[in-house]
Amino acid sequence: MNMNKNFEDRSKEELVEEILRLRAENQQLQSGCEVYANERVLAKNKFQMLFEQSPVGFALVLHETGEFLEVNNAILESTGYSKEEFLQLSYWDLTPKEYEAQEIQQLETLNKTGRFGPNFKEYIRKDGSRYPISISGALFVDVDGRNVVWGIIEDLSERRESELIIKKQNEELRQLNAAKDKFFSIIAHDLKNPFSAIIGLSEILLERIEQKDIESIDRYAGFIHQSSQKALNLLMNLLEWSQVQTGMMKFNPEYFKLHDLMQEILELLVCNATQKNIRIDNHISEDTVVFADKNMISTVIRNLTSNAIKYTPLNGQIQLSAQPLENEVVFVISDNGIGISPQESELLFKIDGVHSRPGTQMERGTGLGLILCKDFVLKNNGEIWMESTEDVGSTFFFSLPIKGQEVQNVDR
Repeated sequence: MNMNKNFEDRSKEELVEEILRLRAENQQLQSGCEVYANERVLAKNKFQMLFEQSPVGFALVLHETGEFLEVNNAILESTGYSKEEFLQLSYWDLTPKEYEAQEIQQLETLNKTGRFGPNFKEYIRKDGSRYPISISGALFVDVDGRNVVWGIIEDLSERRESELIIKKQNEELRQLNAAKDKFFSIIAHDLKNPFSAIIGLSEILLERIEQKDIESIDRYAGFIHQSSQKALNLLMNLLEWSQVQTGMMKFNPEYFKLHDLMQEILELLVCNATQKNIRIDNHISEDTVVFADKNMISTVIRNLTSNAIKYTPLNGQIQLSAQPLENEVVFVISDNGIGISPQESELLFKIDGVHSRPGTQMERGTGLGLILCKDFVLKNNGEIWMESTEDVGSTFFFSLPIKGQEVQNVDR
């Protein structure tokens, strides 16, 4: 058919044929538009679903004002706002003031390059708390001709929690390594010395027995007794400490009188105090009752009292008392000894930092006793602390609960 014919020159048949052809083309165009429209609707729905359900936060922000235009569920869950509440906010409502300088720099980068990030900061939740985020963004012009920032906001709370867990685990490993090193150093040095002394003194004692030197026999027997007592105390601390570290020590709290336990311990330590003419005054009331593991607390008091004797000079004084409070009793042991410097005080209860100083009569120790005291006091739901002034004296405190129901066997 000649397409160049004028409308008037065409026959009826040609006009019908032309109309049918145009109709067919129109139907094809309509079909194509419908397919395109359907595909566009499907793509839009798919985008909206991905936008809403993404675990990463997405937001559209009006560049000029910081007003939120759209936000997905991930951000709403992190901040605690409903969608209606959130869209009433601006970008600056979520930003803590201390990040303003960072935000200004971020805007400058966005204006120059059309994008920014990732940057790390915090957002403010609806309840006022904060959480860490990573934020990136890109600038574009929407269909209405507005400058809009597409923001990608990732909640880093779980990552921070994981980092804290890893940090805690690393610290626990560091302490375990320090404990291991301390343990072996005690075995290699401090435990060897008293046994070496006992062996050497025993040989001298045998010689004096052959010579029937009664005065020397009595003196060296006393030395052997002291060395044996030191070795026994050290072994007891090592065994108890190792049981705590391995979780083998059983926790058996009971009610008992603190005064009576103190008297039992003083009977064991009276020889050490007498040798230095140290007066120990027990001001603990006979009615003071606590609920704790008696064996553990006995170890605590024995170590603290031994230390007080060790670092108190000849003719010194040690005061023992207990202050009942509402739900606990605070045990106090105070001496007028050589005291502890602030630098040493910070390291006292740390396994990797403590070292033992010689006493006023050059008594030796390992530094393990205070670590054991801390572990046992915490095991009994108490606290331990100290105050000290060099050349004036030291005071150690630890608390114990009064009521049994307040104590739980919790690993600390």
